[in-house]
Amino acid sequence: MSELTISPKNGKLPAAVSTLADAIEADGGVALAAYQEPIGDHWHLFAMLPIALVQPTPYQRDLSPAHLKRMIEVMKKIDRFTEPIVVVRSADLYWTPNGTIAAPPR
Repeated sequence: MSELTISPKNGKLPAAVSTLADAIEADGGVALAAYQEPIGDHWHLFAMLPIALVQPTPYQRDLSPAHLKRMIEVMKKIDRFTEPIVVVRSADLYWTPNGTIAAPPR
């Protein structure tokens, strides 16, 4: 695993987070930073993932036309992809509730 930026700086990275970072890199992605949120002390990883491995959850609902239209308008205006993607690793894929936006067609 490459060196992660960790916040808080004095935080002790759990083994499960290091294991996930290693898995991300083995999948062709890059783990960038680990963050321990202050309320529940849960750890999160910020990473660049191979888009081919990002898929909608099996429970994904259809993307609303109104939401898609607004997103496209904003993305064209600011010339950036604006939708944050939260994923959960499942087997050899990364599931996201944003799958109909972020994932390539199956």
